[in-house]
Amino acid sequence: MDRIARTATISAAFAALLGAGLIGIAPAQTPQTVTFNHTGAAQTFTVPEGVTQVTAVACGAQGGTGGGEDPNANPNLSDADSLGGNGAAGGKATAVLPVSPGETLNIHVGGAGGDGAPVISNNPVAVPGGAGGFNGGAKGGDADADTVSSGGGGGGASDVRQAGNGLANRVLVGGGGGGGGGGGEGPSDPGGAGGAGGGASGSNGGDGTGGGGGTAGTQAAGGTGGSAGNNTAGGNGAVGSGGAGGAGDATGTGVGGGGAGGGYHGGGGGGDGDGQGGGGGGGGSAFGPSAVTYEQGACTGNGYVTLTYVGPAPSPSPSPEEEEEDTQAQPAQAVKGQPTFTG
Repeated sequence: MDRIARTATISAAFAALLGAGLIGIAPAQTPQTVTFNHTGAAQTFTVPEGVTQVTAVACGAQGGTGGGEDPNANPNLSDADSLGGNGAAGGKATAVLPVSPGETLNIHVGGAGGDGAPVISNNPVAVPGGAGGFNGGAKGGDADADTVSSGGGGGGASDVRQAGNGLANRVLVGGGGGGGGGGGEGPSDPGGAGGAGGGASGSNGGDGTGGGGGTAGTQAAGGTGGSAGNNTAGGNGAVGSGGAGGAGDATGTGVGGGGAGGGYHGGGGGGDGDGQGGGGGGGGSAFGPSAVTYEQGACTGNGYVTLTYVGPAPSPSPSPEEEEEDTQAQPAQAVKGQPTFTG
């Protein structure tokens, strides 16, 4: 019998056994994906039985937009619209992580940075900067009273942590985007744009017409704060957190800089502007194992984390003949009555 004839005979025999229910095929397993959204607190995931690796995606959060002037909404302003810098998108990191059944992973999902406040003419109090997002996003710089705007807050990083819940336990990080600088006193004085979240590095914040943009965080160090237009330089980034935006001075012309994004290392905050646009905050860096892939500036809004896994395939179901043999081989069992409850 030649090879073709033997193959045909074996295939026919297999089909006959399969059709008769004498052999079974284990069903293919469908990948399961668990999504973690921003809650403002740490979350956990317990690895299911039989799972030894997960594909994790960490998306950092977006930075807030800097405040600006709007004469249409405030007739006391004589200048044309002045625009705050745009907040930047967060970065995305994807990697396969080895895990153990029953292990607990700690998940931190970044929150988007708050927008800066627009100018309010003859305002007697300082204009607060946008809030920094959960998990390392930095606050935007405050603006002083009278005729200026504040900076947007930096977006928080998103990460997965193993064997603990500290910053040193992070195994995958998506960097947060930087917040935009506040707009100055006229249309020719826009705030600098925030820098995108990383990536192995984030991107630098844009210079405003007054304050300098903060530099990006890298995997080696935090970013450097942008130069001051008049009063306060942006803060430097650090492990896990961005630098705050520079705050305006007390002369009534101090524009707030953008807060930096959080990350493996956070970016530097944007510097304040003296009646001119504040600098944008730098983006935070990402981090992961050797085979990680990065996408800079890929995530808008709040961050998220997904974990995808495939469990072990179940054992094939026994054939009808095997079930019958097992039944015949088992001794008779006494029938137990149902429990009853009183009271």
